Amino acid sequence: MSARTKARKRAVDILFEAEQRKLPPVQVLADRVAQSDPAVPEYTVALVEGVTAHLDRIDELLSTYSQGWTLDRMPAVDRALLRIGAFEVLFADDVPDAVASTRRWTSRVRCRPTTRRRSSTACSAGSSS
Repeated sequence: MSARTKARKRAVDILFEAEQRKLPPVQVLADRVAQSDPAVPEYTVALVEGVTAHLDRIDELLSTYSQGWTLDRMPAVDRALLRIGAFEVLFADDVPDAVASTRRWTSRVRCRPTTRRRSSTACSAGSSS
């Protein structure tokens, strides 16, 4: 697992914990940096601070373009992942466009909630163009 992947995972953990504890993400981040066991990667700090700084705009975009899901209805881990991804694509200058679009299949898969089970979704592949 690359250093950036580990840093992203740590950022997801911090954003998730902050939401569950109803604390500001930068406060949870500061606690983790103070504990430094294990040390918090610089990129984790950049992601958490960046998501926090742009949270209103990121959430506005996620709300606008999420089909069949409101932000409140999304699982907290999904929200954290989407917020980090949106931040990297929209605001992080050090993430090359090629990296941001590497997992292009995600833009071709459409998921919508189903009525079969409370939290189930149905996904279908879109065109590959």
